[in-house]
Order: sequence, then structure tokens, then C-alpha cells
Amino acid sequence: MLAPSPSIAAAPTRAGARRDAVDVVWDYFASLRPTVPLVIVAAAACALTAFTNPENSALAGALASLAKPISAFATGLAKSSASPFLELSDPAHAWWFELALILLALNLVARSVSALPRIYAVASKPQRRLDEAVLTEVDRVARLPLKGDPVSEAARVAAEFRARGFPTEVERSDDGSLYLFSQRGGIARAALVAVYVGLLVILGGALVGRFFGYEGTINVLQNGGTFDFVFRTTPDGAAYRQHLPAAVRVEDFHRTTTSQGAVEDLATDLAVMDATGATIHRQTVRVGRPMEWGGLSFHQAGATLAEDHESVAVTLIDKQTSERKALKVGPNEDFSFAPEEVFQVADYRPDFAGLGPAIRVARHSAEGHIDFWVFKDRPQFDADNREDRYALEFGGIQPVYFTALRVVRDPGELWVFIGCAVVLLGLLGVLSMAHRRLWCRVSPTEVVVAGSTSGHRAAFERMFGSLEGAVRGAPPPSSGAAS
Repeated sequence: MLAPSPSIAAAPTRAGARRDAVDVVWDYFASLRPTVPLVIVAAAACALTAFTNPENSALAGALASLAKPISAFATGLAKSSASPFLELSDPAHAWWFELALILLALNLVARSVSALPRIYAVASKPQRRLDEAVLTEVDRVARLPLKGDPVSEAARVAAEFRARGFPTEVERSDDGSLYLFSQRGGIARAALVAVYVGLLVILGGALVGRFFGYEGTINVLQNGGTFDFVFRTTPDGAAYRQHLPAAVRVEDFHRTTTSQGAVEDLATDLAVMDATGATIHRQTVRVGRPMEWGGLSFHQAGATLAEDHESVAVTLIDKQTSERKALKVGPNEDFSFAPEEVFQVADYRPDFAGLGPAIRVARHSAEGHIDFWVFKDRPQFDADNREDRYALEFGGIQPVYFTALRVVRDPGELWVFIGCAVVLLGLLGVLSMAHRRLWCRVSPTEVVVAGSTSGHRAAFERMFGSLEGAVRGAPPPSSGAAS
């Protein structure tokens, strides 16, 4: 007899080794073993992002006041020698965070592929006969000696099943044994499927937003500042421009403080403009209340003082019509009621000749150019002492701010919300319902009753105890049995 060639003999071994390796990898990803460390890595990335970039966090105030030591540690970590490789300046966009999301997605897909067919089979194609394989998987088993006729005993057990809300029919096998099976709450298995599907949708939406969306920030001068791009940062900290589909103008900025001087509210009036400069959308943005337009979210991220851009609060009055026009103007900025007569703030004195704060205003018209002073503490001074149709009142010097805006494009956000809703509905079903199954086998020598449940075990134990007592012929417990 000829011996097989070495290559032929070795081939099954290598194929078996490959199959074993694939099985090991599949079993690992289909288990919970990678889930916990991957979730910890993802949570750590989110936490590091919040602490190293607090200005981009909705919890900026809380992070600054409650977690200064942690923030200092995270900032120091971001400046360490390992930061360039691990991209710690922006952990939420680092390569290891993306890898953790991808591996978590593979883990969830593997678990779903492994679990969903079994869940479907258990709910739609249950094992109806109580054999030894079923007995190894059930939660409760009761064995009783047969005391009477098998047919009568099977009918009596079926009546006890029906009394507890489990309609059933008796089946006879070839060996003479009688089998009963009934189930309730199979929809609870569908709720578990909904949880798996919802988690997949959430993770899929997160990955779509991560790879096809972007986030950037920009500081814009209030009162007319316009931008059509935001600054994004690469994981190594370099900044570059991300152009927006339309230009956006900051029409006004509002900063409200408490009596102690703490910032109470920040709000920015934004206007989206088309190519001709016409306004196509207008909305006020506040902390926690972003503007949604064109697939973009505009968030109020903060504000900084523009030290060299103070504005002057003036009121222009038409003496003939008594019309008043309140304005905030900058140095040498034109303002007027009519184009033939233009005013400019040319100078400011915090105390002019002991009369308090005052501004020098330049008036330009066809009649020529004149300068005059307007006093804050004497609002009627200009109207009473200068012969002109128009008079001015000076309301004081007001600080000008750069409003910090964060612009986010997240095409997967809707899917994340949908996935969250599906998960919540699934969890509600899992927690409020239970898939219960009852079996019975009546043989010529014994009666075997078994039961299984997917949840609410305490209530199931009471119900099964009541059923077992009824089958044995014992009186029911005085407290009653839960169904």
C-alpha cells in the first residue's frame, strides 16, 4: 500500500488549524470578553476629550469647577511625549478611538449573528416535546409517579396549564407517551432582538458621523461679523479651514450676568445668507439650544472680550418726528437717519472738564463739517444747545465680544436617536415581559413537568410552585399564585 505524499497528508492539518483559528477569533468577538474593555476605552476617550477641550464641552462650567485636578492631569497627559503617537490632543478623533469603535461594531455584529438565530428559533420554532435535551436547559423540573390513567392524567395537567393562561393540546408519541407544550410572552424575544438591532443602529450612526461628519469652531466679532468657514484640528493639533455651504452673519450678541457678575446666559443672533447676501434663515443660538440648518448644528460655545473693539451706545433723535434710533457703533463708523447727513464718533473722554464721560462726534453734510461733544450724564445737552434737525444722546462705552461658535455636521445623528428609541422600547419590553414555556411528559410510569422563563423569575417560581402542587394533588397556597 502506497503512503500518502507529505503535502496531501499535511493539508487537512493546516485546514483544520485555519478553521480552529477562525473559530477562536469568532468565539472571542461573539462573547462579552471584548465588550467591557472596548467600552472602557471609548468612555476614556470621551472623558479625555471633555477635560482636554473644555471649551467645546456643554459641561464646560461643571468641568472647570468640579474637576480641576482631573482637567490638569488630562491636559498634562495631552502635552506628554506619548501625545503625538496617541493623538491625545483630540482623543475623540484619535486612531485608537476609531479602532475601538470598529472593534466594538464587530463585537456587536458577531454577538448579533450568533444570538439572533437562536432567539428566533426559541420563539418561533420551539422544541415541543420534553426530551432529555430540553430537560438540561429548563429552569424548573418536577417528577411525579403516575397514579392513574395516562390519558386522564394528561388531561388534568392540560387543565392546570389552561387555568394559568397556557392553552395547550395533548400529543401522543409512538412509544405511548403523552406530551404537552405551551408558551406565553414570545414577544419578549422580539424585544431582545430590538435591543440588539437598536445597538447596531446606534453604533452604525456613530461611525457614519465619525467618518462623514465634522466639527469645528470659530470666534466671530459681534455686530456684523461674518464667516463661511470654521477651524478644524487634526489629531496632532494642527488647524485647518473647513468651508461651510453658506456664509453666516452675527447680527448681535447678548451676554447676561447675575448680580454677582457671573455669566448667566450667552446668546448670538445668527443669519444665514445666500450667494447674493440675502438672509435665508435667522435664529438665536443659546447654550444648549443650537441652530439647525442645512444639516449643520450651530452651538454657542462661549465668548471672549475683544479689547480693541469697544462699541459706543448712541441714540439718534429726529426732532421733527420724535423718532429715536438706538445704535451701537464703533470708532469712525458712519451712522445716520438720512444719507445726506452722516455722523461719526471721533473721540472719547472718560471725564471731559469735570462733566463726566463724553464723546466727540463729527457731522458730515452738504453744508460742511462740524465737531461737537455729547455728554453721557446730560442726555438733553446736545438737543438743547445745537441747532440741527438731529440730536444725539450718549449711552456709554460698551464692551465688544468675540462669540465662540461650534459648528457640527453629523449625518449619523438621526440614526443614533432612532437607535436609542429602539433600544429603550426593547428594554421596556424585556423588563416588562417574560417568555414563559411549560412542558409535560406523561409516560406509563411517571409525570414530568418542566418550565422555563426569560425573566421575572420570582413570579415564575410562584406560578410553577402552584402548578406543581396542583399536579401532585396538594391544596393551593393560601397567598395565591402569581400568573
